[in-house]
Amino acid sequence: MTEPSRQLARLVPMLEAVYRSKQAGLGRLVTRIADLQAQHHDLDHPDYAPPDSTAARAGANLRWDTWVEQRKTLINRELIEAARQREAIRADVAQSLARLEAARKALDRARTLENEQSQRRASW
Repeated sequence: MTEPSRQLARLVPMLEAVYRSKQAGLGRLVTRIADLQAQHHDLDHPDYAPPDSTAARAGANLRWDTWVEQRKTLINRELIEAARQREAIRADVAQSLARLEAARKALDRARTLENEQSQRRASW
């Protein structure tokens, strides 16, 4: 095996690790987005007293409703930031995949050339 082939053979596993790492990061972020969406949904469909209850008539739910609106605003901000991060990470994942595929192709070409050269030498 020639030196370029050895270098490529060492490079491919590193690029695979980088790709897997970036994919895992994207997976964690997608999970976070799903959790935030679930929280937002839960706030839209609360399990507290119905509007015609005594507490609602007395105005006791006013503080709760204010907190819910503030929390929904905060969740929306977090969702926007997470979506921005997701797009950035997707670009990183695509770039690392492209590098990995390019390295694999280069390694395959180098190995093919080495095999062809060794066959030509053997036929002499």
